[in-house]
Amino acid sequence: MPGKPAPVGYQEMHILSAHMLAAVERNDWDRVIELENQIAALRDHLIAHPVPVTASEEEIAEQRRLIRQIILDHESVRHQAQPKLEETRQQLGTAANQRRVDQAYGSNDDD
Repeated sequence: MPGKPAPVGYQEMHILSAHMLAAVERNDWDRVIELENQIAALRDHLIAHPVPVTASEEEIAEQRRLIRQIILDHESVRHQAQPKLEETRQQLGTAANQRRVDQAYGSNDDD
């Protein structure tokens, strides 16, 4: 990533965010995590290497357009992932409660 022009980096981030949205729609959570890590690394790079002051108005406008689309993709990912996250939280809570009951009263597996 070093030396990568910011507009190219934002284009890559846009592509990755679109792939992440597609992975969420397929319920491919391993891929979602992989893409999120790639996006985070690219984001950190772009923060460390902002668009040069010499960028043209067109380049800046394109960067803004890409950022807006990335934000929309992120909101869609979050909206679609929220029910799955809540389901997972409930399952974890139920499992934790069951462990506490088993520890307090013993397991009923002997029946």
